[in-house]
Amino acid sequence: MIFFKSAFFKKLLVELVFLVFLGFGSLIFLVYNSVTYSFQKMQLEMLSDSIQNVKSPILTWQEEKRRFIQSIARSMEEGLQINPVFLKDLSTISPDFRDFVLVDQNGHILQSPRESDPSFTLNDRDYFQSSMRGEIYFSGFFRGKDSRISTLTVSAPVKREGEIKEVIAGYISLSRFLELFAETRPQSVIQLLFLNRQGQVISDVAYANQYPSEPLIDEDPQFQYDASILPLVLAGKEGASVYTSKGRKVYGAYTWIEGLQIGLVLEAEQKILEEPLNRFLASIILLALTIFFTLLMVTLFSIQYLMQPIDSMIDTMERIIQKDTVGPLLTPRTGSQIDRMIVKFNEMRTVLDLRELQLKDMASRDSLTGLYNYSTLKDFLRKEWERRKRSGKPICFIMADIDHFKGINDSFGHVIGDAVLKEVGKLLETCVRAGDTVGRYGGEEFAIILEGDDSRIPALLSERIRSQVEGHIFVFNKNQIKITLSLGWVCLDSVSVQDPVRVIEDADMALYRAKREGRNRVCGTVH
Repeated sequence: MIFFKSAFFKKLLVELVFLVFLGFGSLIFLVYNSVTYSFQKMQLEMLSDSIQNVKSPILTWQEEKRRFIQSIARSMEEGLQINPVFLKDLSTISPDFRDFVLVDQNGHILQSPRESDPSFTLNDRDYFQSSMRGEIYFSGFFRGKDSRISTLTVSAPVKREGEIKEVIAGYISLSRFLELFAETRPQSVIQLLFLNRQGQVISDVAYANQYPSEPLIDEDPQFQYDASILPLVLAGKEGASVYTSKGRKVYGAYTWIEGLQIGLVLEAEQKILEEPLNRFLASIILLALTIFFTLLMVTLFSIQYLMQPIDSMIDTMERIIQKDTVGPLLTPRTGSQIDRMIVKFNEMRTVLDLRELQLKDMASRDSLTGLYNYSTLKDFLRKEWERRKRSGKPICFIMADIDHFKGINDSFGHVIGDAVLKEVGKLLETCVRAGDTVGRYGGEEFAIILEGDDSRIPALLSERIRSQVEGHIFVFNKNQIKITLSLGWVCLDSVSVQDPVRVIEDADMALYRAKREGRNRVCGTVH
């Protein structure tokens, strides 16, 4: 290849390969991190939504049980008589409850479907003490004194003549609770765990089976939830993150149900959940490498192809460029033919820039008066409005119209009419201050965008313009012509104005008011 004969192109090729490799490497790194972050965020949001979908029916169920116990207590307060048969029937009405008992204010069992020891007392139970204080109470799961199974208690106070005399309590077994809710996980790859206040996984089948026969099961380490988020769950926190559980990385969401004193955890193993992601990223990396090597080969052949027509391209540029130059914009440093192309390119760019500036200026000016035209005025007004809006300052604008201009055209012809427009434009430029922008809005209408934010200026300036034009004698071909102007001005709060067109509309309304009131006058308003 020809370009390998040039030390410059050899160096360029090495640098190009390095830069492309660096660019692709950076791109792959950014894509990898961005996709991974988005994937993790999406999965954690899904887990957060899922755990709320699990928690919501549990809270609904909890409220139903609370109302059920409360309704029994209220019925007793209204005279309902409780006996063992009735309590047994309650379990049929609400099968989630394993058993019910009625306890007196000393903790002794008054009524129960089962025989009980008269000396047996429940006054040390949290649910009894809480209901004696007037609360409808949900306990966490605890070991039943007689059943030896893990039990959840819902209790409510029963008042007689305004005083709490009894407590009605219903018992729900852990196995029944798990039967209702343990299989509500959203996907097969996601594991649903229920934790007690000791941080044990009470949804483990072995835990429920061994509970009656192991009095010290609360201290058994095999059921302990070994995860870095356990302190957050037990502290009643709610969230979702990637963390370590039993030595493996998992995606997990967690929450705490205060009334039941249990924690909910949804988790999925990171390796399994990210398997599709890893396959996708591997395909992205493979595609990137393929593109890299393809671009490398295309670059080699492109350089080879472009070397031959360089001289022809330089000659073509020389025929386009004029003789005058403004100096180079780039510094030739390659030691090759490209140096000459850079010089010519700089010359051509300078010329084109000058031409572009001239064209832009011509396009922004009214061809007759040399003032800014309608389109440019609107652009300036929008920019000024945006600038004033940031600073909170008002924006001021003047519209001026030559009175009875049609009569000038009809009486003296359009040539003199055009001359009047040009001279009015010059008068306006002499009257305004530095920083004010004057333009021809269209026809015999002119507009002025005012610099500054003093609302007194537009009225004073408009009156000065009106007076200057009224006192001026226009002389054309021995014809002396006197004209007048009607002017409308506004100063608007730039923050409240939603569109700069509003400024033009309000100024135009003020102008038409001046016309209606007799012309050759100034009308304006401040908002």
